[in-house]
Amino acid sequence: MAHWAEENHKVLVFTDDGITLDYREGRESSVGNELAKVFLMLASSPPGPRKPGRAGSRCQCDQ
Repeated sequence: MAHWAEENHKVLVFTDDGITLDYREGRESSVGNELAKVFLMLASSPPGPRKPGRAGSRCQCDQ
């Protein structure tokens, strides 16, 4: 979707995340636009693998 906005000189806004990509004609690439792209890539990447037995595991200790 971001590529479409860039190719068609549009503004793309993700309201829940507060990310705005502004590709209107006559606008130069800004630091804010580049940071928004990075945050968008991070938000769209899948989470890493989970380690088994960590979250919510209970200790089975001998007493």
